[in-house]
Amino acid sequence: MTLSKISPEMVDELRQRIGESAVTSDPDKLQSCASDESKLVYPPEWVVEPTSTDQVRDTMLWASKHRIPVTPRAAGSNVTGGALAIQGGVILSLMKMNRILEIDEGNLIAVVEPGIITLDFQKAVEARGLYYPPDPSSIDTSTVGGNVAENAGGPHCLKYGTTKDYVLGLTVVLPSGDILRTGTKTRKGVVGYDLTHIFIGSEGTLGVITEIILRLLPRPQKVATLLAFFQNLESATSAVARILGRGIIPAAAELIPVKSLDLLPDGFPFALPKNVQALLLIELDGHPQAVTSERNEVGDVCFQARAIDVVVAEGEAKRKTLWDVRRNIWTSMVEKKPLVESLDIVVPIRRITEYVNKVTEIESRYGINIHCLGHAGDGNIHTDIAMDVDTPELRGKIKQASLEIMSLAISMGGTIAGEHGIGLTKKEFVTMELSPTSIALQRNLKRLFDPLNIMNPGKVLP
Repeated sequence: MTLSKISPEMVDELRQRIGESAVTSDPDKLQSCASDESKLVYPPEWVVEPTSTDQVRDTMLWASKHRIPVTPRAAGSNVTGGALAIQGGVILSLMKMNRILEIDEGNLIAVVEPGIITLDFQKAVEARGLYYPPDPSSIDTSTVGGNVAENAGGPHCLKYGTTKDYVLGLTVVLPSGDILRTGTKTRKGVVGYDLTHIFIGSEGTLGVITEIILRLLPRPQKVATLLAFFQNLESATSAVARILGRGIIPAAAELIPVKSLDLLPDGFPFALPKNVQALLLIELDGHPQAVTSERNEVGDVCFQARAIDVVVAEGEAKRKTLWDVRRNIWTSMVEKKPLVESLDIVVPIRRITEYVNKVTEIESRYGINIHCLGHAGDGNIHTDIAMDVDTPELRGKIKQASLEIMSLAISMGGTIAGEHGIGLTKKEFVTMELSPTSIALQRNLKRLFDPLNIMNPGKVLP
């Protein structure tokens, strides 16, 4: 179905519907919405900045009438091109819909708009003695709405789960302009089909999320952070398996190869032991007595797995320093390297070592540089290819290597996308993992919600 270009008359009509100030073609605004962390560039024709669900509804009524493509967007931290207007039309920026509408301490829920920064929301609920666990690496720039659209995870999903585990209900404006409210403010609710989770991870292809009901937890009373040093990756991943085998579920268990520390502009903030090749950042939380006991046991298990040393981050400042190192590796990689390809791989925990060893073979065979780091506790090993130069020949090599790596993950019973979504850059690989029947059903679902194909067209499905 053919989509339309936006005429001056159409813009005048939209401005009459939602207000002059909400519609802009300011060059700086268009440029800021033309790219995301994928480094691809697709300028929109116009940017719409609603401040209410009603304005979103009126925008979608207008878009449906004229068959204008609409791409919802929040902070633009997406790494797969999911927030890009690849067919022109309108970028629907939700950054001005950034209010916390409710924090209900008694019922442990909150209601927020999609543009609230995730870290700001975490701080707001922590001030009330509550806790919202999802913590993607871009926590200080990404939004809760973007996290819902991608089903974002983060280091603490090992113990606490991903964003989908905290969404109780949504307000969604459909492409038709109809407003759909899903879910409840209660922990239980099974009336009808679970429409809430259809939208989580749908990357803005089915509708525009304008309000989110979130489940909260009591804030953990105590947190302990340990850093273990190992001579090789095998020992580090073995330590994770041993810890889980003891019945201990850390809040996080992050694998960091030493070579990835070279990406940091100022290097690692502390002296490293000799011969260290891998670091394991482990966090425990809960009741103070339980955390103290688990901290000691985890330290012992790491030494049994042949750790060179294990240190405890004493105090919040040192703990923050360690987590800043973990989070800044990706940021520094993107800033320092002209060519970065991020593979969001997940494999079964027991096969992490085997996976990393085989990726190392692929790295050597293609003459490229690969960093395998990330969430060792749940098998989500971010496999980042980072190069000092960008040439067509090198891109060809990387694509072939990426295909091998994704095929490897699938052969191990894993997946090619754990938390970064599919968007534009990964959609051609979906057929590697999903059956024709699954893809056909999902295409039918897309047509049901978006028969005109105006909602973030060209994303997710091949």
